[in-house]
Amino acid sequence: MSFNKKMLLVFAAFIVFLSFDAVKAENDGVCSSSELSALKKEARQIEFSYTFDDTPNSYRRYDMTIGVNNFNDKFYIEDDAGAEYYYVDYQEEDNKYNLGTYANGQQVTFKVYASNETDCTAKLLYTKKYKLPHYNDYSKNEECRKKENKDFEYCDKWFEYRIDSDEEFMTALKEYQEKGTHKSENEEEEQKEDKTLIAKIGDWYKSNLIIAIPLTLVIVVAIVALVYFVIKKIKDSKKKVKIDLEV
Repeated sequence: MSFNKKMLLVFAAFIVFLSFDAVKAENDGVCSSSELSALKKEARQIEFSYTFDDTPNSYRRYDMTIGVNNFNDKFYIEDDAGAEYYYVDYQEEDNKYNLGTYANGQQVTFKVYASNETDCTAKLLYTKKYKLPHYNDYSKNEECRKKENKDFEYCDKWFEYRIDSDEEFMTALKEYQEKGTHKSENEEEEQKEDKTLIAKIGDWYKSNLIIAIPLTLVIVVAIVALVYFVIKKIKDSKKKVKIDLEV
């Protein structure tokens, strides 16, 4: 083989090698469907939860801290206000990464994206709408510490609706207590009626002993006789069945 042909083959092999290397480099930065699918599946394993301290902030607002589990450097999270949270920015506390503080009762939309540690950088993987419970600060009202108000819904720590004023709370409390008073009065009245009926029977018995005593004896004798005849009938039936079997 001539020198020129050898050089031509070497040059062709070099070109092919460069082509393969370029394709490999290009593919290294491409987000494949399999990787994207795996990232989406893993992103759905991120769990959101909240912690709460019932001490109001300087604005008399009760905030809640939202945190996540199963969060790693493949992801970053963005909330609906545009705040971004990265894995590298947070220290792990109680196996959870705290994101930020939000008002109680607020619904926050979080979007989970692929980070630049993957080939799918900035791809949206998962959207999570997270609703925080509404904290009812009236649950700390001294009226709510009273036993008779323990079932009053406005004293529920997580009462669903916002109470706008002290006046609204006290009006609802008054209505609740009035209903409770009427209920107690009705129960007492029923008990009095029951006691009155028993007392009337007792008074009649005492004032009509001549009739009451014989009547009581007749009733007792009738009951005893009835029981006797029932038992006798059962025994006779058993004897009859036995005789029939022997025959």
